[in-house]
Amino acid sequence: MVPNAIPESIAREMNLSREEMDAFQKMTSKMSLVENILRTSQLQRRDAYLYFKATGSSGVALTVLYLGRMIARQGQMFDPDLMQSMLERTAFLWDSWWKKYDEIVDPKPFVNGDEIIQRFDLTPGPLVGKYLELLKEEQAAGKVTNREAAFDLLVEIEGKLH
Repeated sequence: MVPNAIPESIAREMNLSREEMDAFQKMTSKMSLVENILRTSQLQRRDAYLYFKATGSSGVALTVLYLGRMIARQGQMFDPDLMQSMLERTAFLWDSWWKKYDEIVDPKPFVNGDEIIQRFDLTPGPLVGKYLELLKEEQAAGKVTNREAAFDLLVEIEGKLH
């Protein structure tokens, strides 16, 4: 992870504006997320969903920044096998962002909040939002593939809560 003092000093050396410095700080503060995901042995769709949920549109740029930093740190001790595995994971993330955005990064749930409220006799509130978020994550992971499966999952969850 990049300590906060380093990005700020780099940003000052680059003569960045306050707004640019804030954006730079936000990006570099998420460096540990990039490192964790690029070092995960078997990336899954859920991993990509959670990564982009945490990093948003800066997630792709963060992978480039991290890879560049990694190459610079390795210097003459460059490990081509490690780089190959990092590039494969990066490709998975980029594919999720650019080719499967609606499927993995930001899937539209098969059911909406009003339908959940009506089906389970709930009142509008944070619980409905949690259910919708859970459905999005499970859909991104490929576990919920249609409307019926979405309701089945919610029935299972509701059963455990009561």
